Amino acid sequence: MPIKDNFVHLHLHSSYSFTDGYGLPSQYISRTIAIGQPGLGVTDHGNISAHYKWYKQCNKAGIKPILGIEFYLVENEAGLKERRYNHITVLVKNNTGYKNLTTLVTKSWCEQYYYKPRITFKDLFDHQEGLIVLSGCLSSPITKRLADNDIKGADAMIELFNNNCDDFYLEVQPVSFEDGLPAYKRLLKLYNEKWKDKGLKIVATNDCHYVCKEQHKIQEILLCVQTNDKIDNPDHWKFDQEDFYLKTRKEMEDSLQILHPDFDFTESLDETLKIAEMVDFTFPTAKPIKFPMEESLKIDYLRKLCYEGMVKRGLSGENKFNLEGITEKQYIDRLEYEIDLIIKKDFIDYFLVITDLIQWSKKNEILVGPARGSAAGSLACYVLEITEVEPIRWGLIFERFIDLNREDLPDIDIDFEDVRRHEAKEYLENKYGKDKVGNLITFSTFKGKSAIDDIGRTFKIPFSVLDKVKNAIIERSGGDSRASFTLEDTFTSDVFEYPKIAMKEYPALHYAIELEGQWRQMCISGDTKLKMIRGETTIKRLSEMKPSHRNREIKSMNKNGELVFVKTKDIWCNGKKQLYRLKTFDGYSIKTTDNHPFFTLYGYKMLKDIKVGDLVATNGIFIKGRTPWNKEKKGSQIAWNKGLNKKLHPSINKQSIQMIGNKNSKGVIRNENSIYSFTKRVFDKFGRICSICKSQKNVVAHHIDHKRIDNRTENGVPLCKRCHSKEHKLAPKKAKEYMKWSIVKSIKIDKIEDVYDIEMEMNENFVANGFIVHNSQHAAGVVISNEPLTDFCAIYKVKDQQVISMDYKDCTDTGLLKIDILGLNTLSVVSLALRMIKERTGKEIDIYTLKLDDPKVYNWFCKGKLFGIFQFDGQAVNQVCRQILPKDFESLSAISALARPGPLNSGNTTKYISRRNGREKITHVHPIMKGITGDSYGIVIYQEQVMRVMREIGKMSWKDTSDIRKNMSRSTGVEKFNTFRDKFIPGALENGLTQKQADDIWEEMCSYGSWAFNKSHSVSYTVISYWTMWLKVHYPMEFYSSIMALTHAEDKKKKILKEYLREGFKILPVDVNRSKEHFSIDDTFLRIGFEDVKGIGETKSGRLVNNQPYSSYTEFVKKSKLNQTTVKNLVDLGAFDSIGNASVQNTLFGEEIKEYEKEEMSIAKRLSICPWDVDFGIEKNWLPFIREHLDYFKKEPVSIESLKEMEGPEDVIIYGVTYDKNLRDTREVSLSRGKEIDPNKYKIVHFINKECIKDFRGQEWTSQGELKKYNDRGGTLLKQGTDYLIEDQFQFANFVIEDDTDFITVRLSQVMFPMYGKLLFEKVGAGDPVVIKGKMGSGIRMFFANKILSLKEYKEKIDKEKYEK
Repeated sequence: MPIKDNFVHLHLHSSYSFTDGYGLPSQYISRTIAIGQPGLGVTDHGNISAHYKWYKQCNKAGIKPILGIEFYLVENEAGLKERRYNHITVLVKNNTGYKNLTTLVTKSWCEQYYYKPRITFKDLFDHQEGLIVLSGCLSSPITKRLADNDIKGADAMIELFNNNCDDFYLEVQPVSFEDGLPAYKRLLKLYNEKWKDKGLKIVATNDCHYVCKEQHKIQEILLCVQTNDKIDNPDHWKFDQEDFYLKTRKEMEDSLQILHPDFDFTESLDETLKIAEMVDFTFPTAKPIKFPMEESLKIDYLRKLCYEGMVKRGLSGENKFNLEGITEKQYIDRLEYEIDLIIKKDFIDYFLVITDLIQWSKKNEILVGPARGSAAGSLACYVLEITEVEPIRWGLIFERFIDLNREDLPDIDIDFEDVRRHEAKEYLENKYGKDKVGNLITFSTFKGKSAIDDIGRTFKIPFSVLDKVKNAIIERSGGDSRASFTLEDTFTSDVFEYPKIAMKEYPALHYAIELEGQWRQMCISGDTKLKMIRGETTIKRLSEMKPSHRNREIKSMNKNGELVFVKTKDIWCNGKKQLYRLKTFDGYSIKTTDNHPFFTLYGYKMLKDIKVGDLVATNGIFIKGRTPWNKEKKGSQIAWNKGLNKKLHPSINKQSIQMIGNKNSKGVIRNENSIYSFTKRVFDKFGRICSICKSQKNVVAHHIDHKRIDNRTENGVPLCKRCHSKEHKLAPKKAKEYMKWSIVKSIKIDKIEDVYDIEMEMNENFVANGFIVHNSQHAAGVVISNEPLTDFCAIYKVKDQQVISMDYKDCTDTGLLKIDILGLNTLSVVSLALRMIKERTGKEIDIYTLKLDDPKVYNWFCKGKLFGIFQFDGQAVNQVCRQILPKDFESLSAISALARPGPLNSGNTTKYISRRNGREKITHVHPIMKGITGDSYGIVIYQEQVMRVMREIGKMSWKDTSDIRKNMSRSTGVEKFNTFRDKFIPGALENGLTQKQADDIWEEMCSYGSWAFNKSHSVSYTVISYWTMWLKVHYPMEFYSSIMALTHAEDKKKKILKEYLREGFKILPVDVNRSKEHFSIDDTFLRIGFEDVKGIGETKSGRLVNNQPYSSYTEFVKKSKLNQTTVKNLVDLGAFDSIGNASVQNTLFGEEIKEYEKEEMSIAKRLSICPWDVDFGIEKNWLPFIREHLDYFKKEPVSIESLKEMEGPEDVIIYGVTYDKNLRDTREVSLSRGKEIDPNKYKIVHFINKECIKDFRGQEWTSQGELKKYNDRGGTLLKQGTDYLIEDQFQFANFVIEDDTDFITVRLSQVMFPMYGKLLFEKVGAGDPVVIKGKMGSGIRMFFANKILSLKEYKEKIDKEKYEK
């Protein structure tokens, strides 16, 4: 009996068709359930990224998932190089078909991408097994011919597909528009006349592009967004009918019957059900990762490794350490508990895989971080040498890492030296197979602001309206349950009135609510310039090149902020889109879509989230006819100084090189025999014959990477000297530029143009018009499987690196093993320092076994000698450290947790410091809390403490405790945290607590615990901090040399060197015979390297070192091949002083002629050429001047070092040079602390009589003259009658001042900013000294300024007055 009341949609485009389809999987599934259909097919354009999401959500909802794709199809290989293509609908019939589908998708992206990922007819026919092929929409090779009335051609196509596909169906759709209807009439006629009798089936589909009928408008808007068109343009692209939604069977039947009344569609509708029933597919899940070892031996092998590790770590056996209060039995019991749980969870192979990777790395002298994250809580990890943190000693919880309720694999994220991180990934590829190891990818969605902008542009809503609405958008963290509904909540909120007013005036804004959360793409304009090794090109020009010519090396940024040349993988056009132009004060300009990410101080941010005044990363090479502002020019000091010492965002894909074995450009000590060994191995592998010209004469071993530091055999090839010379002339030259910060000047809407995107081979960014912009690749996530990755997913656009089609969550749900292999620059610094120590002293230090109880190390932390110390050289942590004064590792670890936004903004940090220093009484709500927070003075600062509170006081299950742990890790905030209250309170009452005690503890958990930090991670990273300080204390030259060699941020290097000088060390000037490429140790001090002089790069510095020694100036000029300007700079820097009289030549007549004249350099020039040994002479040059004019300064200045003794009400005077100028806004600070803005506070607020009066801020105004000065310095001053009206100031500033003894952060409040803000930011330049009058803050190491004077400006004024007299 035919089915008449049911139907399955088999042709559907979700938002994963990127601005072509509308609707998330959950939305389509809800509609399918509502209309009672038993299954649902998805066929997104060209990709299968949402397949697992569809599969999982459909099964959960009880409907059958039918996975598929609409391929971009070309007839033959010639079509792979043409922009034209057809569509074809392909569905997965079974697991064989899915494997064939992933193979086809992988091929389309990796080998045949040309504007779109495409396949040929032959590709499809060769992989058709297990696939159901439908003839496709109106763009298919069959219906396209029918639309052109090519009946014969269409018939031939049907014949071709029917003969080559086991399950082929003709596809009919209820298309009613003029160009489409005739095609389907001809199809039905052809079917009736020929193909029906041959048994070919016809199936009805609807080419769904949205969920419900009323959403046709949002689909039309999406097409406008895609093409950057206006909705009122009569020619804008839109579908010619408005019913491509998820219809019921009756709606499908009615719409088809109206269009084709002579055809009975019963069977074609029924056929959808038969196809659904035919589909027998289970989404493949990866088998648990298997370590290559006989299965029966693994448990015993793991135990053996663990107990051997116990002995090696000194936790058991004859040589065990006697740790106070911890017995050997405790260790054994804990280890057995962990091993048993690992066995029960079937995690043995996972632990063996990680152990093998880390042990291999350590054996190959790759420094591995002590731990990262919760893995530090595992004793098994510690004894297996996965981590270097003993968990029992530091009170770390294993259940923070693995608990009974956890089914998925735990996360063991690993830090490596960033210059050798790639070796770890290569090891995994070699061990498990390159086809079984891949990288993760990320996707972006419409966010609230971008949705507002797109709707506003499409409907021509005024920008002033859009800006006001965007300013009112409720921001939420990604883990918040309402994170994807910020617009809905904004427009319905009672807090903000304007969004409702705007919605009433411009009803189209409601479409923005529907757009939020949908998927989209990101791109930049075609005229964007890209820097290549030789010259530059535009992104459009590069895209138009032959595919074989597109893999050019363009500039990209590595982890160190260094700009290097990296090959492009692919480049493609994403159609026309609305562009926005971003400009900076120092002359950079770029056009991008509003969702393209730029690198900022806080990692990657989309353009729509960047504001005027923000800092973005740039270099300085694309501005023609203009000179970027230098550090002395107006306003740029902020950009150059602010944040250069900050750690770069962890999402950056680290460009790296291997540092092996004779000193190279990075200061690495290389084994004398390594080159010989390298040559021998290359000849043994390839023979002594040139691989290019086949000559056997003068053959050498060539380094493929041109760096001569990676001495692995695979980096070598034999070349004759002639070919070798040619190869090096063609070698990519390392860029001299490094990233810097530029201030955003403006962001304005621009033209609608074709936009493009690029994928890089190694980095996740590229330099476009001088800006560091993101492409799309996940930085650190590596996926491993025992089976080829294409058994589970497709691979997108990769050659050497594989990027899988699934995101992180889907990949872990399907059983693939994800490991974060991260690169850490500090580990490279430590590793280099250890090699230098071994080279200079013969001592081989095992940094992993370093004891953490050295009083000298803690003394230096207390003294604030923190520059170059991992995690401790930022302003916030520096201030916290100086107030806590750590004497042991526990308090040092606490600093890492307390110097973060959560505890700083909540007041937790201040309370901890007050209790530790005895200014506040330590209290505990209940005795149980004392046992949990005793070490942290009754303050909850760690997630592990919160977990203990939940378990020990609230008697909550491990599942609930684990859920709370996840919420804390995701920073979901108080809202989500509070959902567990009803589970905590009953357990607390059962434990004997009163209702008030239980409520008080819960409130404390909400206030502080919801932002608590992971103690395991804090302890782990504090170990690295300790390592760096230990090296600094005991081997200062090796530490400073290493960090200067591997630090590229100029401002950070200056700070480190200033501290180095304060310790009494000397910086030796650059010397033509003693300098090396970078800072190096010369006897007992550091000497400036050649590369640290402007105009000398890596290649030139290497040549200078290789040609040493030089006996005369003439010899140097001849061999160095430097230009005259650079040589003159070296002369003036004193680089030739050691040559002495060799510079004097005698003529035939006995006259002496000097080859060069050394001239005194100004400080400004020294700063621009070689600023490293500039002596500002703060005390020597300026203290006598200040004392000479004490009648003006009133007081003798004090040293910054002595300020800690001067907390109190009295003003003091300090002097020094300033840097790290940070312009802030009181409104932003309030919002960051979760406080609402009082609009009345920030309007014109107070009348001031012309007589002496204090305003609401306590500022005293003595005359109209004072008010005029206020107005002149930037305050807003309006006259009203006899009174003056003052508008409150939003801006204030923090900056650092440094003298010869120390440095301190200074606050210029919003009251003082109008008077001294312009002076600070516009008149005080690099190296200019200032005098500041003010007082120390109470309970905080910060100096509050109430008067600032530029010493340089004042001295010029005095000198001028003297001259005039």
